[in-house]
Amino acid sequence: MVGMFGLRRNAVAYTAFLAVLGWFLYFQGASSAGLIGPDEPRYAQVSREMLRNHDWITPYLHGDPWFEKPPLYYWLTAGAFAIFGVNEAAARLPAAIFAVGFVILFAWQTRRLFPGETTRYAVPILLSSLGWIAFGRAATMEMMFSALLAGALGFLGLWLWQGRRRWLFGFHGLLALTMLSKGLGGVVLAALILLAYCVVTREFRWLLRVLNPWAVTLFSVIALPWYAAMQFKHGHAFFDEFIVRQHFRRYVTSELAHPGPWWFYLPILLIGMFPWTAHLGLLRFRGLIHDHRRVFLLCWVGMVLAFFSASQGKLSGYILVALPG
Repeated sequence: MVGMFGLRRNAVAYTAFLAVLGWFLYFQGASSAGLIGPDEPRYAQVSREMLRNHDWITPYLHGDPWFEKPPLYYWLTAGAFAIFGVNEAAARLPAAIFAVGFVILFAWQTRRLFPGETTRYAVPILLSSLGWIAFGRAATMEMMFSALLAGALGFLGLWLWQGRRRWLFGFHGLLALTMLSKGLGGVVLAALILLAYCVVTREFRWLLRVLNPWAVTLFSVIALPWYAAMQFKHGHAFFDEFIVRQHFRRYVTSELAHPGPWWFYLPILLIGMFPWTAHLGLLRFRGLIHDHRRVFLLCWVGMVLAFFSASQGKLSGYILVALPG
């Protein structure tokens, strides 16, 4: 009885420590610096105009339709502006909430995939990694997209390992939200990761089972109405800019993002893991193929690296989704 009380007290202290750490790393001093670079001011202004215009379908920048990104960040930031006023902290609040909120989901998913001590170490490592902190304090979509996609992949891993259909609904639900946060990239990455896992493990049955009709319906109900509304309202202008230019041309040319060598993301990933980078040397690959959970995580990180390394346009935030894996 005394031992159980001691364990519970240690767990409370550990949780309190992480909560305080999360506050100082992601929320404290969020308005101490002005909006940085071209993206933070631009996205904040689009959110401000959405709040002012009360047009919750079409994003606008300086009065003109802005088709570069989907509306989820703008919706949440406009809501933060309405509650807390138009300021830097409100613009950065959605990223901070998603950064910390995902760590909570990450702890829950990790505990079910890897019972034992893994969660005790994995959670503070992710919470205090430089890459997660940097984008968790930025008024951009990278953290929102990465948290949603990583959460979806966590549910996918649970479904592959346990076979319970409810995890499949979690996967499709969060994957649908990635469509509203940054477009089609999340669906493409999830498909590539699942395909790689099936090839390595030779369990191709998952490719059809993932398309459960009810789960796909949930995905469609969440993801597609905004796209349909924008296509109906703006026609070819939306399709040409958002789909053709912002997706395909952004990937196959460097006109919308910075060019870089194939190894561009390797140092970015190592820097993003700081101060825990050296712990990568503790990874053990012996018997990896026999542990399908670790195979899935290797496919997760490997396919994210491969997909974005093949892109002609490279930005450091693209690789953020690999950190939880």
